[in-house]
Amino acid sequence: MSATESSSPLDDHWVAVDLETTGLSQEDDEIIEIGAVRFHGDEAVDTFHSFVNPSRRLSDFTRRYTGITQADVNRAPTFPMVAPGLASFIGSTPIVGHNIGFDLGFLKGRGMELNNERCDTWDLAYVLMPGLRDYSLRGLSGRFGVPHLRPHRAVEDAMATRGVFLALLDMWSEADPTMVARIRRIAAQSPWVLSYLLDRMDSRIAIPSNGPGGAAAGFDATALSRRLQRGKALRPGEYVDLIDVDRVVSLLERDGPLSRVIPGFEERGEQVSMAQAVAEAINRGSRLIVEAGTGVGKSMAYLLPSLLYAVQNNRRVVISTNTINLQEQLLTKDLPGLADALEGVGAIGRGDASFCQLKGRANYLCLRRWHQLTNSGTLTAAEARLASKALVWLETTETGDRGELNLGHPGASAPWDRVSAQGALECPRNTGPCFLRAARDRAAASHVVVVNHALLLSDL
Repeated sequence: MSATESSSPLDDHWVAVDLETTGLSQEDDEIIEIGAVRFHGDEAVDTFHSFVNPSRRLSDFTRRYTGITQADVNRAPTFPMVAPGLASFIGSTPIVGHNIGFDLGFLKGRGMELNNERCDTWDLAYVLMPGLRDYSLRGLSGRFGVPHLRPHRAVEDAMATRGVFLALLDMWSEADPTMVARIRRIAAQSPWVLSYLLDRMDSRIAIPSNGPGGAAAGFDATALSRRLQRGKALRPGEYVDLIDVDRVVSLLERDGPLSRVIPGFEERGEQVSMAQAVAEAINRGSRLIVEAGTGVGKSMAYLLPSLLYAVQNNRRVVISTNTINLQEQLLTKDLPGLADALEGVGAIGRGDASFCQLKGRANYLCLRRWHQLTNSGTLTAAEARLASKALVWLETTETGDRGELNLGHPGASAPWDRVSAQGALECPRNTGPCFLRAARDRAAASHVVVVNHALLLSDL
């Protein structure tokens, strides 16, 4: 497989367009400012700017949000007076905008329907940076070092859009050409706003049609399988080694071993009592209900005996929580910190403790369903966008967990249901990479598995 030199969208002239309005409703709100920047490559060629008289009072929020005053719009021309100049400035040039559908929708609603080729920097960022938490123009400008001194002013926003567009094209030029070609094929099945841009990039790579991995899929299935490899399932001993309750208590005392390795450690009487009760309940195999207020140190009180029991018996303990925030705290802070501390005082061996998070089926990407969607022949714009985002993500993910992604607003995230493992019951594929199977394998090999209540109750 070889690729000839790619053409570049920067060979074209583009116009970045931005509108400021009195609100978000295309039916009830009005345009108050228009800004546009014509550019070729990294050179800004010309700008267009006009305030627009909405024939109404601006709200306090609009004035604060944009910095546009009532006097600015009172002395401005109406939209029918501005439209011919804007149409002449844009001409037949391809248009780029951030959430461009919003701006073009407002123009269309006032009789100015533009049929130019177009591109959306929001969509570009959504695909190219799958886990980024902020796709706003201001956030992207800051990330790329693009000047954006007056957000929510039309010309300044258009200038920032131009800068973000150029930065994203630089990222795109460095992407794997096989992946780019696969995304082009996905886009070609849809009315997606990036279709024109992708076609102009023209990587000229022939993509064969085969299974959900390798060249046709646009990602390296072999490399993905290597990333998903995990240890063997735990093999519990024939007999249970009970927790040394006195040892648990001594670890948590003021001058105990943990006080020497955990910064700021302090003895808490209620925490010691709770840890002792948890250890005794585990030893007896009984149930325990504890009501503990803020500041008791509940997590340490139940994690310490649980981790000691799990490691010394090579058995699994399930921790179920109600909130995502607590799950994240347990996995990224509490469990790693406690394991390091116990290793530091010799309570467990170095690297002996393992832990992971397990979620329900709907949280994991199904490669078989993703492949079926991307080869269905007809996609909506939202399906093409999410499928392309997933393809970029497949270059790095080790979990296939949607929690790694910013799926965006409900309209953008809705197609996830078509590619998640929720609909992959009785999957016939037992070979190749599978995120759900890998997650379950990790859980089988982990001493502590963190889940939410819904998953726990569905799998009793």
